[in-house]
Amino acid sequence: MRRTGLRAFVLVLVAWTIGTVGNGTLEAKTKFREVTGEIVSTDAAANSLAVKTMKGEMTFTVDSKTQIVAGKDEIHLSDLRAGQKAKIYYTHAGGKDLAERIMVKALTQKR
Repeated sequence: MRRTGLRAFVLVLVAWTIGTVGNGTLEAKTKFREVTGEIVSTDAAANSLAVKTMKGEMTFTVDSKTQIVAGKDEIHLSDLRAGQKAKIYYTHAGGKDLAERIMVKALTQKR
């Protein structure tokens, strides 16, 4: 009798797990890649950013979900300048590197 109860519990657990995975309620966490380098150029029209890293130059696609920050302030792609050091968190899909978050040091204002 005890084994039957255990089997029933295991079957219910397996069915629940399959159901939640099938419904998308159990999602795999996205693994972000990370790179640090110097900004070479930005292209607002093409929504792209080129960065020189230790492994060579990389080009990242920037979209409306990309978070770009300077210190604690959120900024825009057009605020980035060649020569700035940047840390980029990105994903690679469809042959492209999509920037999820771009971090640079706080921008200083010239007086």
